[in-house]
Amino acid sequence: MYRSLAFLFVALFGLAFVIPVPSRADPTITQSGNVTNGHVPCFVSSGVVQDCGPATQGNSSEFGIVKNGGLPFCISSGRDPNPYVQLCLSISASQASIYINQFNGATVPPCAFVINGVSSPCAGGGGSTNTVRVLTSGASDTATTNDVTILWDSSAASAKTQNIYACSSASKANILKITDEYGNAGTYPISLVPSASTINGVSSFAMNTNTNSITLQCDGVNNWTVQ
Repeated sequence: MYRSLAFLFVALFGLAFVIPVPSRADPTITQSGNVTNGHVPCFVSSGVVQDCGPATQGNSSEFGIVKNGGLPFCISSGRDPNPYVQLCLSISASQASIYINQFNGATVPPCAFVINGVSSPCAGGGGSTNTVRVLTSGASDTATTNDVTILWDSSAASAKTQNIYACSSASKANILKITDEYGNAGTYPISLVPSASTINGVSSFAMNTNTNSITLQCDGVNNWTVQ
């Protein structure tokens, strides 16, 4: 009898190493319902997630971002290498900003507030319905933060100077496009001169090719980069 009990004990002891025991250290997450590619997940209860739904009928109640400066939240109209426009939100200890940036030759669209279907133009830089400024005369101009695209259509028979506002933390990621629309920059170059800043590390940048177009973006420190 003792021999039989000993055999049974050994058999049960060995079986304990064969049967897996669920571990509380390995929780699982269960999907609830169908999902749509590109949507974000939401927790509906502990261990259960579901599709958060489209932007117009989302189920998420909170979304927090912590970042001092930079561009932590952006929506783009397309992807590289295609032309696209980007809308970004940013905040720092010194300023809250809304950015509208253009890439790969895209045209910045008019900005508007649409409330219950009623559209009203935005105010400020890049926010009016007129985002293109045309220079029809003269040989010198000064860009401001209200400018997005400046077209040189001046027939002045002399070299031209395009002064540019300072690149700083307040203008980080700003886009400024300068174009020789008249088509005489090969003979009368357009010098881009930033205030208290540089362009690709130098104090000025010459546009000396007919119909040339240069797009600059502020790095938020003191340098405009050529896109």
